[in-house]
Amino acid sequence: MMRANRELRELMREKRVPVWAVAAKMGVHENTLYRRLRVELPASEREMIAHIVEQVVADNEKEGTRIECAANVERR
Repeated sequence: MMRANRELRELMREKRVPVWAVAAKMGVHENTLYRRLRVELPASEREMIAHIVEQVVADNEKEGTRIECAANVERR
């Protein structure tokens, strides 16, 4: 079974951007974004979310901060 919006999930994982950071930028709760990601989104909404991921990355680079998320933690 293939997960819906796999490209967006992989983008967030690769860029190490947690879902809560994207959701905050969108003005929604992270659970709302998780629910939206359960079904395949229209191309326009996928592009908007991908743009937001890039914005979060750019903001963090500009501020010199790093968001801690599960992708940043080494697995034992």
